[in-house]
Amino acid sequence: MTTLADVARRANVSKMTVSRVINHLDTVTEELRQLVLATMEELNYQPNAATKALAHQRTLIVQVLILEKMDVVEAYYIDLSDGIANELNARNYT
Repeated sequence: MTTLADVARRANVSKMTVSRVINHLDTVTEELRQLVLATMEELNYQPNAATKALAHQRTLIVQVLILEKMDVVEAYYIDLSDGIANELNARNYT
């Protein structure tokens, strides 16, 4: 599994620079941002969601409760849950 330190080492930048690129901070030049993003793609680096949640004190997890007894899977609830999941994924929520 590739780590943030691996990306920093390969791109020849600090771990803080990689972190800034991941978190979209404006303190990184476009050229440096592109270098780090290319290195992340090359190494197939995926930021750790648990680490990010700890750092930001937010889990980005949404729980949906359906307070209705269902004996059979109804098409409405399938469409509803699919729509919710798609929107959450688009915004990097789970």
